[in-house]
Amino acid sequence: MKVLKLNGFYPVLCVEDVERAAHFYVAHFGFKPVFESDWYIHLRMEGRDEIELAFVKATHESVPESCRRGAQGIILSFEVEDANSLYASFMKKGLNILQDLRDEPWGQRHFILSDPCGVTIDVVQVIEATQDFQTQHLI
Repeated sequence: MKVLKLNGFYPVLCVEDVERAAHFYVAHFGFKPVFESDWYIHLRMEGRDEIELAFVKATHESVPESCRRGAQGIILSFEVEDANSLYASFMKKGLNILQDLRDEPWGQRHFILSDPCGVTIDVVQVIEATQDFQTQHLI
């Protein structure tokens, strides 16, 4: 089987308010806009061109009718170096924290929050997994 060679990959989230959604990720995660319109905003991580995220107005004509609703059942996972300081900063800012900072036996220190459009974000710092989970890591 021939392996597909992708030139890029990024999620495009259907939201009601693209400007509000994009502003959240610019303000709190260091993204910058690379394309802006009233119905679509494309972001790129400052200094990390391979990390991208985009928002499309859920009711835009380019979105198939069957998909014209806000993003649901999605968890965006952001791997960071220091979950502790980010958690403290987000708590001070009054962001919508859904799950407090905690360590997981599979090798994560993380917390979960929600953006203004209801998208779930898991902020993860890799830590050492317990012995039981170390054998399940394949790389």
